[in-house]
This record gives sequence, structure tokens and C-alpha cells, in this order.
Amino acid sequence: MSSLVSKITTDDETPISGYQLKELADAAVVSPKESEAIRVALLARLQKKSPNVKYKVLRAIKHLAQNGPPDFRNAMQRSTAEIKECVTIRCPPCP
Repeated sequence: MSSLVSKITTDDETPISGYQLKELADAAVVSPKESEAIRVALLARLQKKSPNVKYKVLRAIKHLAQNGPPDFRNAMQRSTAEIKECVTIRCPPCP
């Protein structure tokens, strides 16, 4: 699952495709173990410094919370500290 997460959260300005988000949600529904693996991979990518990666990870988390399995949403509620750190993100201005 980490390969799917890293493919979706690349460090460039291209937006995430809807089919990629659906593919991620479908993979999370397969089993609770897959859902947990996706959650861990997303939180690991959230630690990157790039604002593009952070934005894409937050979009993927939002989509999975709305359209994914309930166990993903419940597990993410216990990991709010990592998400709250993104509220105060500072990055250099765009050229």
C-alpha cells in the first residue's frame, strides 16, 4: 500500500486524480489490516517537509474519512496531533 500512497502523494504540483482517491478508498475497504497500513503510510508521508506532499496527504485523509471504512476514520481520530501540526505550516512563497 505504501507504493500507492507514494504514487498519489508525489512532490509536484499536479493534483490528485479522483480515480486515484477511489482506488485508495477501495484498497482501504479490503480489510482492517490494509486500512491500517494505508493510515500508517499516510502519516509517514505527512512528516515530509514539502507543502505539496502535505496537501495531498491531507486531501487523501479527508477522502478516506468521508468515503473509506469506519475503522480508518476511528483510527485517524486517535492521530489528530500529526494533523494539527499542519495548521501552522510555513513554506517559502511561490516564485
